[in-house]
Parts: sequence; structure tokens; C-alpha cells
Amino acid sequence: MNNSALKGYEPIVQMKTLELVEALSKRQKETIDISHWMGLFGFDIIGHVAFGHEFGLIKAGGDHDGLKHQVEGGIYAGAIISRTPWILPLLKQILPAMEGLKVMRQLGVTLTQERTKRGSTSKDLIYFLTEDENAVESRVTLDEIIADGLIALVAGSDSSAAVLSHFCYFMLRHPECAEQLHKEIDATFPPGEDPLNFSRHADMPYLNACINETLRLLPGVLGGLQRAVKRGSGDATVGPYVVPEGTQVSVHTFSLHRDPREFAPLPDHFWPDRWLAQDTYGLPSGATVDKAHVTTNRTAFIPFSVGPQNCAGKALAMVEMRAVVCAVMHKFELRKAEGYDLDLWEKDVMDVYLTIRGKLPVILEQRQGR
Repeated sequence: MNNSALKGYEPIVQMKTLELVEALSKRQKETIDISHWMGLFGFDIIGHVAFGHEFGLIKAGGDHDGLKHQVEGGIYAGAIISRTPWILPLLKQILPAMEGLKVMRQLGVTLTQERTKRGSTSKDLIYFLTEDENAVESRVTLDEIIADGLIALVAGSDSSAAVLSHFCYFMLRHPECAEQLHKEIDATFPPGEDPLNFSRHADMPYLNACINETLRLLPGVLGGLQRAVKRGSGDATVGPYVVPEGTQVSVHTFSLHRDPREFAPLPDHFWPDRWLAQDTYGLPSGATVDKAHVTTNRTAFIPFSVGPQNCAGKALAMVEMRAVVCAVMHKFELRKAEGYDLDLWEKDVMDVYLTIRGKLPVILEQRQGR
């Protein structure tokens, strides 16, 4: 995604972030599932980005038409098939097993047909596939447009929502980090200044450190993306290993990101400071450590995969996450709902290509002067 396209999406991100903050403001001091609201935000954003379509889930306050449910059902089925493709003929004989994929594909067909019928009103994914001056319309079939749209719908709606939900969890788990982030946001956006000034977000070191640390510990795709050695190409050699042609391979992102050889100290601990450029670092225990004893291998940090097939929406995802975090943390204090056990959050996370997660009940309180 080039800078011009990214800039064009900023008004959409701003609009949807403001809708989210407004919806949350109406529910102050109530117990709400913040993960649910992040899911609505992600789905609304990708509707505009992929299809120029307004789902309106934030304003509705829920998935009343079952759109998210349809996509999640397709994700479950797709996760099984992608890892065990030999089982597909059997699944085709079991109607419930394939229903999720069928329904999700039909949603993609409907959205694509509606979008192509009304023409371009914005530079969405279909515009760049078919109408942009650099598009190769003659080589893009309807099925390919539908497939690309579905990939964007699934990956774009869920991954950012999952990471934003994980972010809220870590802020609840580590209030000292939330306090430090509040200070940076307040210093960057004092009263009267707009926290949705996108040009400032990339230059906020602690904001980006907290987002990176969330992406390190709980990336949107925990198990990594699969690749295969092309049949007929011969065996491939990866380091000291020989991988036979046709073999599916992947790097398990969750495990790599917690490898003490790549991230130390505290590879399993939420410690945003590891991403900051400092001579000495204060550990959560109160001890200090010299930078020579801190390992943060950015080459091993691959929350959006890596290489020519990495996530095309990486830049947009970062814009979304920075915007939502700044806007929500600028206005609210997050409190854990009474009776909720924070230990349940990570236990409830399921890796089914993307991340299925449980509820995260919180109470939002408006900050003084906000």
C-alpha cells in the first residue's frame, strides 16, 4: 500500500475512530466488552477499505445482521482446510462443516457485485484492482476480485481488532504502563489539540513501544502464515534443512517472538521499554540493566509476516491502532470490571488462522478535562 493510498484512508479511520469514542462515551461507567467494540470497529473500517461499503456496526452497537458471525464461521472452516487440505473432499460431504465457507463466500460475492454495480465513490480495494491507472483489469477476473476482497475482509477486520483488544488487556494488566502512556499522550496532545492528528502518532516513542510489545506477545496471526515449496521446483534448502517440494512450512510467530535468543530479558513479559533507545533500562523488578544486556531483534519481529508476501495492509493497520489507542486513552481511563479474572484473557485466545478471543469486560471512566 503506497503513501497516497494510505493518506486517502485516513479520513475513514478518523470517522470510525470518532464513532467508536462516541459510542464508548455513551456507555461510561457501564460494564462493556471492549473486545466486542474493537471487533465492530475493525469490521466497519474494512467495509470501507475493501468494498466502499458502510456496515454501520459501531452505530448499531452490534452485529445484528450476523455479518461478523458469518466471517468467523468461514475462518474456522478455512483454518481446518488450510492445515489439512486432504480432508476437503470429506468436508464437502458434511454440510455444517462447509456452511461457514459457503456463507462467507456468498457475502464476498454480494459485496463485490453491489460495489461493481454502483461504481467507484472512493478509492477502495476494488478501485485499485480494476480502475486505477496502474490496474490490470484485463487480467483480473471477478473470482479474483472476490477472493482478494474476502482476504481483506477476513484479515483486515479481525487482526487489528484482536491486537487492539490485546492492547487493552495489557493496559489493564500493567497500569504503570497505562499511566506512562497517558503522560505521553497528554504531552503530545494537550487540551484543545486533536489526538487524531495522524502526523504526530509515528513520533510517539512510548505509544509505538506499547503497540510493538502487544504485537510481539500476541500478534494478530499467532501461528504465522503458511508457504509451500512449489511442486516441480525440486527440494528447497533452508539453512541446514532440506524441505521436500510440496511441503507446507511456516514460522510460528508466537514462539519466535518469545524466543529468549531474540528478545531478552523477560521474553514472556510485557515490557515496552525494550523498544526504546536507551543506555540503561529499568526492569519491572526495580533493577536496572545496561543496553548491552538487552536483546531486541527487530529482524525476528514479524507480526505482519515478512518478504514479498507479507501483509499488504500493515501500514493501514498501524494507522488504525495508533489512532484508536490515542483517541481512547486520551479520553478514558480503563478499569477492569469487578469480578473479572484477567488470567482468563490469554487462556481464552484461540489460534484459528486469525485470533478468536473471549470477552474483556471493562469499565471506562472519562478522564478529567477530557
